Amino acid sequence: MDTRCIVIALIRPLPGKTAEVRAHLEAVIPEVHLESGCEFYALHQSTDDTLVFIEAWDTREQWLEHTDGPAVADINKRLDGLLAS
Repeated sequence: MDTRCIVIALIRPLPGKTAEVRAHLEAVIPEVHLESGCEFYALHQSTDDTLVFIEAWDTREQWLEHTDGPAVADINKRLDGLLAS
């Protein structure tokens, strides 16, 4: 059954790298907003500098397509060596 998919992704930058990581993540947001099924894709920052993506997709299948797509590949490339977890 296709149902709406809500995702909360926690991104923990290495100490001193929060601004750089945030800039990289913000750079791909417009591209993700154009993906099929993307209802909501927003980046937030917690008080401990954890970055939090809150995502909503029309279906889980569309979210899975996103995770295998070029925007996530770009994110992974940009963040190589900048994350604690």
